[in-house]
Amino acid sequence: SLLPTLPLGSPSFGSLQPPDEAWVESTLASMTLDHKLGQMIMPAYSASTADSYVTNQRVGGFIFLGNNNTASALLTATTHLQQLSSVPLLFAVDCEAGLGARVVDATRFPLNMSAGAAADTDLLMLQGRVTARECRAVGIHIGFGPVLDVNTEPVNPIIGVRSYSDSP
Repeated sequence: SLLPTLPLGSPSFGSLQPPDEAWVESTLASMTLDHKLGQMIMPAYSASTADSYVTNQRVGGFIFLGNNNTASALLTATTHLQQLSSVPLLFAVDCEAGLGARVVDATRFPLNMSAGAAADTDLLMLQGRVTARECRAVGIHIGFGPVLDVNTEPVNPIIGVRSYSDSP
C-alpha cells in the first residue's frame, strides 16, 4: 500500500535553519517578477497541461479535482512535478470527507454532521491525523475542508450534512 502506517503524533516545526533561510533569500532574489507572480497561482491539475504550467508559467502548485484519482497516480504526479520545478510546489485537494473524498483508494470518512453528532473529539483528532498522513504519503500539502460551517439555513442544500451541527 502507498499509505504508510506511522505513529500518531504531531510534528513540531521551528524556525528555518540558517542554510534554509539563505536558500529562501537567494531563491527569491533570483526570481523575476513574473516568476514570483506565477508562484501565487494554483491551477487545477491536468496531466495534459501541468508540465507546461510548471516550466513556462512557474506556478506555485496545483489543486487536484475530481473523484476518481488514485493514490499511485497522485504520488506519481506530485513527484514528477516536484522534479520539474526549481522551487518546491504546493499541492492541494478537497478533503472534507478525508482524502477518500477525492481518491478512490484512500480513507473516506462520513461527512461532518455525523462527526458532530458523535461529539467525540478523539475520533475527530484521529480523522484529522489519518487524513493528514494519507495526504502526506501522496505529496499533498493542503487539505481543504469546511471547519466552521454552521447549518443555520435549512433550505440551503449546500451546507447541510457538510456542517458539524446547526448550533454555533
